Amino acid sequence: MIDLHCHILPGLDDGPASLQQSLAMAEIAEADGITKIVATPHIRSEVPSPDQIATACRNLNGALRKKGLQLEILPGAETYAMAAPALLTDRTINSTRYILIEFPLTHLPVGAGQFIFNLRVHGFKPIIAHPERIPNIIARPQLLKNLLDEQVYVQLTVGSLTGSFGPDPEKCARYLLQNGLVHFLASDGHGVDYRQPLLAKGLKIATKLIGNREAQRLVFANPQAVLAGHDIYG
Repeated sequence: MIDLHCHILPGLDDGPASLQQSLAMAEIAEADGITKIVATPHIRSEVPSPDQIATACRNLNGALRKKGLQLEILPGAETYAMAAPALLTDRTINSTRYILIEFPLTHLPVGAGQFIFNLRVHGFKPIIAHPERIPNIIARPQLLKNLLDEQVYVQLTVGSLTGSFGPDPEKCARYLLQNGLVHFLASDGHGVDYRQPLLAKGLKIATKLIGNREAQRLVFANPQAVLAGHDIYG
């Protein structure tokens, strides 16, 4: 499986504080069946820089090999919504045109549609992170649907499906899945003891809700297309 959203790089944001913690997260992920993780540190203004992220990925991959782990870490970012598109060029997933964006967890801003449009005009393919946790999307899922087109995508978090964020995000996550509004299932992992980098349990739930073929696409075919910079079909 491929995890497109995980805070696994040490010391860059609110993920692991040390290399040892990152390695422990990697062991959990590999044991769960994850083969690739996109490292997505939160971007606040210009920090961390693209060079810092790339260097941290190389260093962590080197440490993983020394430990005998085969998990591969690829560069990405979780960018806060409403940033100027010109500032996001080097913040994409694996140097593609796909970019992971995060709206405030308090609300979907009034200007969200214009922001998405501006990203598309600049050639980006936005992936909206965990919208099932945003209160006004929980209340009105149509708000999310209004943002989507053939190259705007949705990433659901495993913890929402399993109920870790409470009943409302869980209900919304299931609704979005069953209505064909989800393209990726990711861990949004942050640590070893809380919000672990796990996908298998979420995949099992998704399989029950939408069937094996469609659920598999969320953690295999669709993420692989993103990493290669290819279009997502179906």
